[in-house]
Amino acid sequence: MSDRIPGTTWDNPIWHGDYRIFRDDCAGTHPQGFAYVHDDYDPTPLHADDGPSDHRHGWERTVEEAKAAIDILEEELAEEQAAHGQFGVGA
Repeated sequence: MSDRIPGTTWDNPIWHGDYRIFRDDCAGTHPQGFAYVHDDYDPTPLHADDGPSDHRHGWERTVEEAKAAIDILEEELAEEQAAHGQFGVGA
């Protein structure tokens, strides 16, 4: 058991659903205070020239803002899945 404050590291995050929320130490790249990422996040692009195909990550200034962003993201993903069926577009 860690005695560190929850939310300070990847290994000791605050959990919101299947998302980790943890302090972001990359102040120069992402000056927001907290990063969030889905536990099954896969940054592998679909094609060599594409960016990440999995958009279940981000940065926010506070834990509360990260939770709100996660809720919006999950709602959008659920709507997209409902619109395209469980197998995605063109299935």
